[in-house]
Amino acid sequence: MDLKKLDTATQPSASPRALISYSHDSKGHSKQVLDLANQLRADGIDCRIDQYISNPSEGWPLWMDKQVEESDFVLIVFTERYTERSQQGRKSGVRFESVLMLQELYEAGMINDKFIPIVFEQKNSQHIHKWLKPYSYYVLESTAGYESLRRRLMDDPAVEMPALGPPPTKKGPIQP
Repeated sequence: MDLKKLDTATQPSASPRALISYSHDSKGHSKQVLDLANQLRADGIDCRIDQYISNPSEGWPLWMDKQVEESDFVLIVFTERYTERSQQGRKSGVRFESVLMLQELYEAGMINDKFIPIVFEQKNSQHIHKWLKPYSYYVLESTAGYESLRRRLMDDPAVEMPALGPPPTKKGPIQP
């Protein structure tokens, strides 16, 4: 029996973990989210969405809380409906997740490396929450937009800063 194979479930993954928070606007929109999650997983990012789970034993609120807490990144797919549902006073998954995210940002002093706004179309960027507007967002209309997001999640910048050269030497005073 190979003990290494048995122990892989308890070993930490080298892959970043991401949760996608979105509203169920339509079947087409849910399919876009599923396609995004599947592509991220194919690219080595441990992406989670509610569509992969049919009935969490702990219930949806605790499942969502656990996913937000355990994820390295939370990708928020902004649409008009997402923003409306997150701001309504009545209960919804979007509202609950928004409160969890805002609380985590508040506790971090609004320092944010975790919550990433994304839109499938540029026109939806107007719906990004005001508390996430100061941070970079990603437009997934093109391959380049997806590639930028993938690079951010993998901490793989498109341009690397070169090493710093030696400090300059002083030439001394100018002689007359």
